Amino acid sequence: MRHLPAALRPVVTFAYLTGWRLRSEILPLAWRPVDWQGRVVRLDPKTTKNKEGRSFRFTATLEQLLKGQQAEHDRRYAIVDAGVLREAAARIDQAAGAVSTFSAHSGKKRRWASVGRSA
Repeated sequence: MRHLPAALRPVVTFAYLTGWRLRSEILPLAWRPVDWQGRVVRLDPKTTKNKEGRSFRFTATLEQLLKGQQAEHDRRYAIVDAGVLREAAARIDQAAGAVSTFSAHSGKKRRWASVGRSA
């Protein structure tokens, strides 16, 4: 994790904790499905690949991550916005010597494996 740019750490942590899909479930996650009182994050059925809704109860780590994101950013999306993600992805590619093929819109795959091996 320490090798990732700070902007990507919440994304990777959220993905690790929940097992949710990056492009279709994590990146477009807004604050509305975050239920602070019920301590759960929900995905509406129409937002999942299999069209079935899902929920994930807060763990201490997830709650800390979400609170940190809320305090740090005044934005619509809970985890990260596309501009921050594109910039961080470009820095990762530059450090790894990879050619960036990431697009938040198209979700093209990138060569992540080369990043971990260079350390």
